[in-house]
Amino acid sequence: MALLEISGLNVFHGNLHVVWDMDFRVGEKEMVTLIGPNGAGKTTTVETIAGLNRNASGSVRFLGEEILGLPPYEIFHKGIALVPEKREIFAKMPVLENLLLGASGKSGRELFLRKVYGLFPILRERERQKAGTLSGGEQQMLVIGRALMSGPRLLILDEPSTGLSPLITGQVFRALEQLGREGMTILLLEQNVRNALDMCQRGYVLENGRIVLSGGAKELLHENHIQKAYLGI
Repeated sequence: MALLEISGLNVFHGNLHVVWDMDFRVGEKEMVTLIGPNGAGKTTTVETIAGLNRNASGSVRFLGEEILGLPPYEIFHKGIALVPEKREIFAKMPVLENLLLGASGKSGRELFLRKVYGLFPILRERERQKAGTLSGGEQQMLVIGRALMSGPRLLILDEPSTGLSPLITGQVFRALEQLGREGMTILLLEQNVRNALDMCQRGYVLENGRIVLSGGAKELLHENHIQKAYLGI
């Protein structure tokens, strides 16, 4: 079953046509990656899914329901959580309060909080610390944890490894792999192409606003274009 299904999606920034006739899907309990260079339209695509960019046409269906054009809060309450690339935290608020904001209007927040602390134990240690004093890696864990506090059906992550050390990147990716094993549906945008394809079941390659390749992740790893353009082989 397709949890998320996009067809004929065109997205604009003013008069600039950014995404062209996009078709892709994410199945329930599936991990899918959308890869491509900077400026390809990846962030624009997921911001449109989340309702942050409404200058678009086509279809975005979630759980069989058309959501294109709905305001972000409605899309959030339907079960889509976006982890933005820029790690937008409330710097002067404690870690715990940042996390609880993710559960706004949701039941079962104690269960979600235990899950987040299980994935990222450092957040439990830092729960009374102001979020702005965390390291970059800890802030990334915080924004992922905040998204998980809403109990999403679909977790979208926009470049979660940006600016992180290899050690912290490994911790974050292992947490995502664990979520995938537990059955969470994940759409991952990532420039670390090898890590993304190693983790996910399927992938789409977006270049100049168009899907140019798609298929099983292991198949894409062996595509000549992927190896030359993204893996340096």
